[in-house]
Amino acid sequence: MKNKKLYSRALKLLGRKSYSEAELREKLRDGAEEEEVEEVIEECKRHHYLDDRALAEYLVDRYLKKTKGFWYIISALEKRKIGEDIIQEIKDNFDFEVEYRKAEEFVNKN
Repeated sequence: MKNKKLYSRALKLLGRKSYSEAELREKLRDGAEEEEVEEVIEECKRHHYLDDRALAEYLVDRYLKKTKGFWYIISALEKRKIGEDIIQEIKDNFDFEVEYRKAEEFVNKN
């Protein structure tokens, strides 16, 4: 690892909040060489400090618990710059029955 200071900065950021790979890359670019940023990103991924799929699954679960709908969730994932392949997989595997039950509960509650 050439730039330990940049790696420390990445760990500090990830210690405060979960970032997508693209979000962290943007944060680290300021004043750093592209090659160094990529090396730090790969190191974070290797140690599982950075995992877009895990972040996406966490966000989907969190938003479903807050009774957010399909399009809200997809929009939130796009806003967090989760990879399109992961978003497409979530779209393909989304359980609309859960969304339907949540909507039904909401209607029956009111």
